[in-house]
Amino acid sequence: MDFNDIKVFEKPNIINAMDKFQMQRRTKQFAIDVWKLCQKLPHSREFNSIAVQLIRSSTSVAANYRASCRAKSRADFINKLKIVEEEADESQFFLEFILEVQFDDCLVSELKRLIQEADEMPMRKCFSHREMIIQGILPMKDRDRLCGK
Repeated sequence: MDFNDIKVFEKPNIINAMDKFQMQRRTKQFAIDVWKLCQKLPHSREFNSIAVQLIRSSTSVAANYRASCRAKSRADFINKLKIVEEEADESQFFLEFILEVQFDDCLVSELKRLIQEADEMPMRKCFSHREMIIQGILPMKDRDRLCGK
């Protein structure tokens, strides 16, 4: 087979390294988008309380995904990915909560987009072996594949 006939997704070293950085950018962009949304929320005691929690959980998604790619062991890797999933779910909850209680129709489309993004976080949907990772079944070599090591 000629090298030029090989599709990009069949070259694991290239695509896996790219996936790692794409996922890091995606989780970081999610946190930035949430930050910007929170700046548009009303400044009241109630909204401020939720906004602080939402910013913490969304930035934790990005920070813990990044940390998972530097995990020192299989257990450390699995633990960090569990945190990513939990924080993405928490972010989704707070976004849904704001959608239900906010009064600004201009924020509805952005809230819905961020809710969908939280639901489709790379850790939650893009890994075909998500359940195996969470259950601790996936071998460490697959962690390397998923994180571009």
